[in-house]
Amino acid sequence: MSFFKKIFGGEKEQTKAPKPQGNKPEKVTLFVNTGNPTPITKSKFPFGRYTDRNKTNAQRAKWKEAVNLFNQKNYLASHTELMEYIKDNEINNLKYSVSGDTLSFEFIQGSNIIKGTSNKDKFEAISNIAKMDTPSVPVMNKLMRMNLMLKYSKFALKDNTICMKFSSYLVDASPNKIYYGLQELARKADQQDDLLISEFSSIKEIEEETTISTDALKQATQIKYIRQWISETMQEINRLDKNSFSGGIAFLLLNLTYKIDYLIKPQGVLMNSLDKIHNIFFAKNEETTQQKNTKIIDVFNEIVTWDDAKLKEGLYDTISTYSLVNPKDHKGVMDTIFKEIKKADWYVTNGYPKIVDSIYEYAVSYAFFTYGMHYPTMHIFDLVMNIYNPSFYDEMGIKTNYVDNQGNLKREAVLSKIHHVVSASKQEFPKIDFRVRNLKFDNKRTFYHSLMTEADYLNYN
Repeated sequence: MSFFKKIFGGEKEQTKAPKPQGNKPEKVTLFVNTGNPTPITKSKFPFGRYTDRNKTNAQRAKWKEAVNLFNQKNYLASHTELMEYIKDNEINNLKYSVSGDTLSFEFIQGSNIIKGTSNKDKFEAISNIAKMDTPSVPVMNKLMRMNLMLKYSKFALKDNTICMKFSSYLVDASPNKIYYGLQELARKADQQDDLLISEFSSIKEIEEETTISTDALKQATQIKYIRQWISETMQEINRLDKNSFSGGIAFLLLNLTYKIDYLIKPQGVLMNSLDKIHNIFFAKNEETTQQKNTKIIDVFNEIVTWDDAKLKEGLYDTISTYSLVNPKDHKGVMDTIFKEIKKADWYVTNGYPKIVDSIYEYAVSYAFFTYGMHYPTMHIFDLVMNIYNPSFYDEMGIKTNYVDNQGNLKREAVLSKIHHVVSASKQEFPKIDFRVRNLKFDNKRTFYHSLMTEADYLNYN
């Protein structure tokens, strides 16, 4: 392999197919609402990032057909079926056409458009990231270093445009390789455009109409709550001893991080700051929790110095084709939830209610940040986020009324939501049910525990 090929991209096959994961069968006798509710969304949630783990049975059939056609060396037909597997009709993320022996396609990943073709010679895809009028040695060095970390795709420079490319000869262009190659290209291109522009003054933005503007009133609400949540969290931290309460402070900071990520869904530099916080805390190094907390507080202190204009730069919506996180089976998600809930016991016993609530909310917001989950679980977890943040949902135009003015849960509204989620999911998951009779409505905490206990039994087989 030549030096330049080593730097600008080698290819390694990944054999694991993107198949759904389910939990083991569970014996439950549950009650759900009957009737014909309107379908619930699998992709279009009011908050949170996109997940591509909720493929339909029809899409899974397309995947199998793509594999069969590839094995028969019918490459064009195989790639056409693969487009049907990747396409998400709820969000209109991908379009393609076939003319003669050529398949042309394009899809959206955040602020980037990925375009490509499959013809009688090879499969190719490209995403333009940014412009660089004058070649820059620091920029090229950074791109070369990133190329060493890539398996399928590569950064390149074409006519003063920084782009990412992925290609494969047809004989090697299996559905697995194409799927994961496009995934790597899409994720990395979407991540790097804003970061490169913010890091290097010589790099300019490429004007591509892929983002969805958020109206000024909602942006103002988002900025208000970003500042409010940070302020409230720092006030609570300042009441605690930094040494003896380093664990509780960590939960306050992490909940703040993942709550902003889920409810605000920021892009660009603000999103990168949240990723930085995540990496600080979970880095495997010799730093103590207190030292990590100090670094995370510094990041939030920097964010609050930003003016509204800088915050607004990351407040827009996008369409994505690939999730930023990988699928997780339901039992694995719930095991993580219960592991985190257990850590609240000491704070419950010793009377630290704000830390307790942060741990409970953190368990759910962390799951959104980390895992690709089944859509009924996502809807139920969104119910939790709504109950813990009713004023934000209300001001963002989502009038659900799960909590009254005194902070008490509205039993009928909550039950109606759960009934709707479970009933509308029956066609996709015939064994799904929920024992609503076991839910407790004394207060938010007892409800949270009872909800998670029953959610653990959701059957996705």
